Amino acid sequence: MAKRKVFSIGSSLSDGLEQTFAAAQNYSNQLRIDVIPLSKIEVDPDNPRTLTISMNDLLHGISDNDPLLEIKTTEKEELRSLANSINEHGILNPVIVYESNASYRLIAGERRTLASILIGKTDIQAKIIDKKPDELKIRLLQWVENSERTDLSLHDRLLNFEMIVNAYAKASNFNINDIRPVDISNLIGCSKPHASNLKLLLAADQDIRKIIAENKISNIEKIAILCQIKDLNLRRKAIQDAINGATLVDLKKYLEINFEINHQHEHVMVSSYVRGKKISLGSINNINAAKKIFCILLDHVEDRMLKTNLSKVNMDNPRDISRALKTIISSLEQVND
Repeated sequence: MAKRKVFSIGSSLSDGLEQTFAAAQNYSNQLRIDVIPLSKIEVDPDNPRTLTISMNDLLHGISDNDPLLEIKTTEKEELRSLANSINEHGILNPVIVYESNASYRLIAGERRTLASILIGKTDIQAKIIDKKPDELKIRLLQWVENSERTDLSLHDRLLNFEMIVNAYAKASNFNINDIRPVDISNLIGCSKPHASNLKLLLAADQDIRKIIAENKISNIEKIAILCQIKDLNLRRKAIQDAINGATLVDLKKYLEINFEINHQHEHVMVSSYVRGKKISLGSINNINAAKKIFCILLDHVEDRMLKTNLSKVNMDNPRDISRALKTIISSLEQVND
């Protein structure tokens, strides 16, 4: 049996996905562990940071003239809880670094590193890689590392996930829009329902990304439901209800309403052609309004037989009204040509 295609790129990547994630897990467990000086640790310039506060800020103090003073001060206070835990229990999970000349660059564990500096530590336990791994392996190592954290926000997890997909897309030359839930499941080792939710989040509109970034909703299932509501007014209401504590059952009711809205193409659609160019006369959502328009136009039909036949149309059936209106307009066009 031929190997299935992954991401529609036609190479033997199916096995590679699961093997890559498993390798990252094993890799994380088999790295050389040692205690290294905090002074030799650097942030990887190619690794996007979610924090604005730096090691230098903690070592030498945040400048009063720093334009990010307020944000950095808040982040420093947020690090204190972790710092107190490290002071009491030590580092439970070593940070992950790779060697770069005479220093070490962080792959995972920036908060633990900063928290250790905050309480005056001079060294830290680390898993060490001899050289910089490729980008995909770095992202997967970060995912493995972050999967054990309970303090990570949905926003941070989503950023990590997007970086994994982007790294894989770059390495394998495929469009991330072609990714399927089964591919996501293989890539990061999650259940298929969870992968389906991640697929929805990957394509989330900006209004949904904004509430994720602001941590107003942290439940991935709720976010996934919001992603499926395409009517903007309905989605705004659903988002507000979700922020106010609506349950999954409550939010699924919005999906039902959204479904009804999307299927209102049963409405009367009226179109005509003038000089070879189509003119759309819009969608009539109210059947009573459609009946009135029908009656008005019927009065202008000059062909008596056609007029008699059209008068027998089932006025309670939107499709019949729509077909009759098109017939009337076609008749009027012929008269006026």
